[in-house]
Amino acid sequence: MRHAAVSIFHPNFGPNLLIVLLLGLGMGATALLYTALDRLLLHPLRVPNADRLVRAEERHPPVTSWTWFPFSLYESMRPMRSFDALAVEGEVDTTFMLGTRTESAVGSMVSGSYFSMLGARAERGRVLTHADDSAGAEVPVVLSHRFWVREFGESAAALGATLYVQGKAFTIVGVMPQRFFGTTLDANPDFWIPLAAQHLLSEKSLTDPDPDRGFSIIGHLRQGVTVAQAQAEFAGVYQGAKQNGGKGSQGFIVPIAEGSFALREQFSRALSLLLWGLAALLGMVCASIAGMLVARAARREREIAVRMALGATRLHLAVRAFVESTTLGAIGAGCGLGIACLCAPLFTRLLPAGRTPLPVSLLPGATTDWIIVGLALAVSVVFGTIPAWLASRVAPQLALRGGTATRRSGKLSRGLMIFETAATLVLLTGTGLLLHTFYQLRHADPGFDVEHLVTFTLNFDLLGRSAKVPATLPQQLGQQVLGLPGVRGVGFSTVAVMQRIGEKTSVALPGQRITPQSFLNTSLNSVTSGFFQALGIPLVAGRGLEETDALRSLPVPAVINEAFARTFFPGENPLGKSFGMGATGEVAKAGFVVIGVVGDSKYRSLREPLLPIFYTPLRRAYAGDLANYLYVRTVGRPEGIIRAVREALFEREPRLPIVNVETMQEQVNDSLWQERLLV
Repeated sequence: MRHAAVSIFHPNFGPNLLIVLLLGLGMGATALLYTALDRLLLHPLRVPNADRLVRAEERHPPVTSWTWFPFSLYESMRPMRSFDALAVEGEVDTTFMLGTRTESAVGSMVSGSYFSMLGARAERGRVLTHADDSAGAEVPVVLSHRFWVREFGESAAALGATLYVQGKAFTIVGVMPQRFFGTTLDANPDFWIPLAAQHLLSEKSLTDPDPDRGFSIIGHLRQGVTVAQAQAEFAGVYQGAKQNGGKGSQGFIVPIAEGSFALREQFSRALSLLLWGLAALLGMVCASIAGMLVARAARREREIAVRMALGATRLHLAVRAFVESTTLGAIGAGCGLGIACLCAPLFTRLLPAGRTPLPVSLLPGATTDWIIVGLALAVSVVFGTIPAWLASRVAPQLALRGGTATRRSGKLSRGLMIFETAATLVLLTGTGLLLHTFYQLRHADPGFDVEHLVTFTLNFDLLGRSAKVPATLPQQLGQQVLGLPGVRGVGFSTVAVMQRIGEKTSVALPGQRITPQSFLNTSLNSVTSGFFQALGIPLVAGRGLEETDALRSLPVPAVINEAFARTFFPGENPLGKSFGMGATGEVAKAGFVVIGVVGDSKYRSLREPLLPIFYTPLRRAYAGDLANYLYVRTVGRPEGIIRAVREALFEREPRLPIVNVETMQEQVNDSLWQERLLV
């Protein structure tokens, strides 16, 4: 062992160091990507008997699926014999108050069976139970580990304390473990509240015919019951209830062993590309290491011949080579795991930002550690021991004259070099294409000026209908902000721009029937009069929206983009023309009239093509039905105006929480997360 250690670092220190570095880089990339694939795509839902968990789903072709239902469907499903447990969870946008500070939060309203079905236990205190479904003197709340650390500094005094949610008192009864996030990976709520909290947060009951809250319905299959059997029973219940299902909709039961993850499709594309790139990289690394080990064995053939002439056996030489290779592999594996641990936080930050942080750590676990150690040892031992064993088969006198083993080693080295060159060519070609795509997207014109623009995400719904919020509040807030020094444009919209979300509808000319091919063929947005100026979208023809347009009866004034005009009014002047919306099979009516045309602009991301979009004025209704996105164009750097805008909004409406603040440049960069991740 002493001789092996010496031979590793002297006189072959340079080649051995290069082998260790190559192993470390290759194994580090493998560990990081394997961990990401496992925790983001393959097995994010880590609960007991996850294979027996299912979720209700509604399908309305050609829309893929819908998993949010009114509470009444849950009530209809409770007598079903296919399940031994049934639970609901529903996202709640709300606010919380600690001391005098009010902040936005994302909660989850769940039934008392929710935690027991998932086999979840509290890290501190207790979870919600069936007894909490009924209103009592105190309404409990269970905190997520992240929220507990952030707001209470991991203090045990949080248990029993009062948390004001939307101005109502809740008693903290528990804290969940760090790894628990429920059944939806990208939801990751700040806290969980019981069904009994509905009367505190809304004027409507859970069973109201016009519900204001949707729920995801989760079931645990009885032993021996298949998904197909549960589906057959649910189809009858769904058709009988016909809740939330329009014409042609169908109810399904789908397994959720992997959990629900809205971004799974995007992650799978990006990570799959990374996987193929990693395969090429690993092939190149393995070929490089094998080539160096084979070359080293060839160079040591004379040394081996001398040792054999002095009485060394082939077994002794093989063991010596095995110890050297194992040591190299172990050191390389350790370096790889270290690199993976260092890069995991950076890799996580490249993933798309959601409303709450992803509750997943990409630090390699024990399983990954063993896989990486095994791979590193396999590469180093196979290509380090076998060439040495082959070299020892040559007669000493032949090896001293440059015998057949050297020629065999040369052929093997050339083969490995060819493979390495091919893998390198594939990797470089793919990288070049990705860099070209990233460059093209990074320099693509979004159709508006991204500089000097900042977005404030608000939530008027949190003010509550009982607060008698005036419908003109967005306009009042806009005027308040527009009067600030350094502000030269303000606009509201109901849908965010460049945030991977949006609204679509089916549009046709009056009298035309909406076909399946035209389903969801157009995007839409409701905006204030200052929206186009704030974003810098040019007016091409006609006029923009005005405040009085919101008061006009049918047809509603609408501003369309150039792509809309090309699609529905090719070769015509679109001003004054009408169009309508409807479901598949319906005949469109003249619900909108074109008053202006603006330039084309991106809607969800830089990646999408220029699609038809039409803009309508904000409705003069309850403010909670209106815009949640405020766009402010500044004279100088947008970061410098954020504090002043916050203060102006607070002065006008102290109860209105600001959910998020982000510059448009940051949003554009976030929309390119796949490309940044890959390059």
